Amino acid sequence: PRVKLTRLGHRFQRRTFRKRTFCHHCTDMLWGIVNQGYQCQSCNFVSHDRCVPVVAMSCTSKEAPQIDNPVPHTWSRAGVCRKEFCNVCRRRIDDIRAVHCDICKYFAHESCQDQALSNCRKCATFVLSADEKSRNPEFRHHWVEGNVGPGELCVRCFKECGTTDCLSSVRCSWCGRPAHSGCFEYLEEMCDLGAMRRLVVPPHCVSLSLDGACVNGSGGKN
Repeated sequence: PRVKLTRLGHRFQRRTFRKRTFCHHCTDMLWGIVNQGYQCQSCNFVSHDRCVPVVAMSCTSKEAPQIDNPVPHTWSRAGVCRKEFCNVCRRRIDDIRAVHCDICKYFAHESCQDQALSNCRKCATFVLSADEKSRNPEFRHHWVEGNVGPGELCVRCFKECGTTDCLSSVRCSWCGRPAHSGCFEYLEEMCDLGAMRRLVVPPHCVSLSLDGACVNGSGGKN
């Protein structure tokens, strides 16, 4: 019988891969002839036997109901995104038509777009609490999985975390720092907006017109 395991919403099932396959947690190749590793039956996440207990990325089937304030993506026009991976099905895009978010660089096949998580970076209508009005507001990292270029170094362990072999590693869409999938959870929760912080426009500085009223960062209406 096929062995099944669960972790962070993933429903892992042992399987045999017929071509070169890489672990989405550590990015190393799965070695062997049969039953080389596990694959999630919901989101296609692939893992070594040894990596299953330490997988840090939640299954997308579990993440969707946990999004309290959905933020839709700003999709580009459909085109060809070579050497990128779909954040929905985790497969390589290659010559298949795909879209990407201009804000957070979330990629999706055109056929997967409707299943994409509405978890884009919040860029406006950010309302400060009474406590935060008296001090500089803080921002949490907004981690987006995958599509980290080869040669890029993890901000925690300083080892290479970029790969073109699978959807792995993460990047903060605010500060731009990359990290391994197993390293980012050990980093500080708050983001300092990176080296270009003086050029970044934070959400509480942007106002949008909603139903004829202008909602600004202080929570007031004009």
